[in-house]
Amino acid sequence: MPILYFLSVVLASSVALQAQSLLWEIRGNGLKESAWIYGTMHVRDSRVFQLPEGWQEKLIQSKRLILELNPTETPDPSKMMELMSAPKDSTLEVLLKPEEKKLVEKWTSDSLHLPWTMANQLKPFFLMAMIQEKQMSKDMPQALDLWLAEKAQEWKVSVLGLESLEEQIAAINTLSLQAQSNMLVELLQANTQESGQEEEGLMQAYLKGNLNELAALANQWETDPLFKKEIIDSRNDKMSERISLTLQDAGSAFIAVGALHLPGKTGIIQQLRTKGYTVEPR
Repeated sequence: MPILYFLSVVLASSVALQAQSLLWEIRGNGLKESAWIYGTMHVRDSRVFQLPEGWQEKLIQSKRLILELNPTETPDPSKMMELMSAPKDSTLEVLLKPEEKKLVEKWTSDSLHLPWTMANQLKPFFLMAMIQEKQMSKDMPQALDLWLAEKAQEWKVSVLGLESLEEQIAAINTLSLQAQSNMLVELLQANTQESGQEEEGLMQAYLKGNLNELAALANQWETDPLFKKEIIDSRNDKMSERISLTLQDAGSAFIAVGALHLPGKTGIIQQLRTKGYTVEPR
């Protein structure tokens, strides 16, 4: 999903020292068997599908896959459109200057093949997510998260979500529509070659499993402090609490969330440690 990629790559939490790994084992605090947490990228680039040896066995033995969103729960299309639509007094026609509107309209038509009448109704954040996804390498039929969910279902493993779509969009809504439209214009005005180099730098840090480097690179993007708090820190609080409740109730699980939710003082790894779990790289 484009939204998930944007959430995980454009923003990052505070950096804290972490080992070089995407897979972490969760033990202790009453768990009878280990649970696992894996940092993903919500993209369709085949390079991120090279998961560590033994992950299939860990997933099957855990008996449940926990993702940020449960992709097996299809949202109602009308409800989805309602959540993604801007109020009539705050559409792009209202928010953009004439020259900005020409730029956005050209991109949405040429790149997304989206009629302006439809693009104009969407909150700018979602157009940004679509454009980001369009520009990225996508040699796989679906993003890693969806692929993992398909594998889990194939292997009779339960699939659960840590958040609802409404909760994710509520976090996005903390950024004003004017700020979103400004970010959209800045994205389209950016040098595409430089943007590609930045994205590849993030990809290389991810492929090395270097959470520190990944977070440091992503943290170079400036954004509204409240938005960053809601989109990363507050979501980390919520997801960590729900992970802990699930583990205490059901035991083991294989958890897969965006890699940038793992590191840092407010990251999921540190929060689980604070709750009494031993979390170590594997």
